[in-house]
Parts: sequence; structure tokens; C-alpha cells
Amino acid sequence: MVCKEVFGPEPATYIALMNNPRLALVNPAAMAPPINNSYSNGVKVAAGNLLFVAGQVALDVDGRMVGVGDPAAQMEQASKNIQAVCEAIGATLQYVVKLTVYVTDMRLLALMGPARKRFFGEHRPASLALQVAGLFSPDMVVEVEAVVAVP
Repeated sequence: MVCKEVFGPEPATYIALMNNPRLALVNPAAMAPPINNSYSNGVKVAAGNLLFVAGQVALDVDGRMVGVGDPAAQMEQASKNIQAVCEAIGATLQYVVKLTVYVTDMRLLALMGPARKRFFGEHRPASLALQVAGLFSPDMVVEVEAVVAVP
């Protein structure tokens, strides 16, 4: 991620994303840093359009389930689907400002991390992961929704 520091009330509180001047990551020194440095505590978005991406699961373009029994493959397909929605409006995953990840078992997050990293790189949108009793298919273990700051 190409970024520069923008100093607010506390040094290193904001990181402004040079590839999207509407976004600034907010990680105040007055609170604990993000766990595993994989998200931001907040994302400031200047006025403009937002895209809300519905929860994406491991369904390919033909509606077939991808990655039965493979949490990493399911996260990869969900990320591909989010990427496709972003690209349809001229955005990239670097414009994602919020992710909500629903998993059927929190222990699976560690297995999904490398897939997320391949898609998002060093970009760290505000994020929430929570465990749910189940998704629409018993074979699904992850669903991801996103909010995108439209370029």
C-alpha cells in the first residue's frame, strides 16, 4: 500500500491513502493497535458515494460452491466476488473501507488470513469478524460483506 502519514492531534494517528485521497486510516496512539496489524480501528471517508456489497460467499460465476471443507478457498472466492463488484463500478479492493466477516468457527480465521492478505495486501479496512451458528448452506463457513468508498 502506498501511503503517507498525516499528523493529527497525536503523531501517527492518521494514515492517508495516496491512491484514494478520500480515505484516511485512523489508529490513535491512545488505544491498542489493531490485532495482527490486519485492520484499522477506523477509516475516515470524505464526502462522496459509497457502495454496500452484499454478503459474499464461496459461489463461483456459475453459482457453484467453491472450497467445500477448505476455509481458505472459501475466503478466496468471497474476496474474488467482492473484487468483481468493486471492478464493476471502477474501484479496486483498495477502496474497501469496512469488512464484516461472518464465520461458523472463529478458529478458521487463521486459515483464511493468507487468502485475505493476497487480495487486500497491506490495505487495512475497518473490520469485524463474528461467529454465527450457520450460513445459508451447511458447507459454507464464511460470508463477507463490504463497504466501498467509490472513486
